Amino acid sequence: RDVAHSPVVIVGDSFTMWFVDEGGSLSAHLAKELRFPVTNVPSKGGGPKVPRVLAAKGPEYLASRRAVVWVMVSRYLSDGYAGEWEVPPTIE
Repeated sequence: RDVAHSPVVIVGDSFTMWFVDEGGSLSAHLAKELRFPVTNVPSKGGGPKVPRVLAAKGPEYLASRRAVVWVMVSRYLSDGYAGEWEVPPTIE
């Protein structure tokens, strides 16, 4: 099962949400290999929006993390999605 405060965070689009209830999600497979639970921050269709999702949580959210795994489909890397890559707003 995913936990809220793991040193490893998986963030990304809907691929991070598949099979969570059955324990077959990407985060479950990663946790099995690492031998400890991970944190999953899914965002439906939000692969390129991940920096904004994390920025909204504030800098303290990532302060204790050791690794962030960013999951998205390769189509987000095409020019059609260029507007999605805008820099997130600064949190003061």
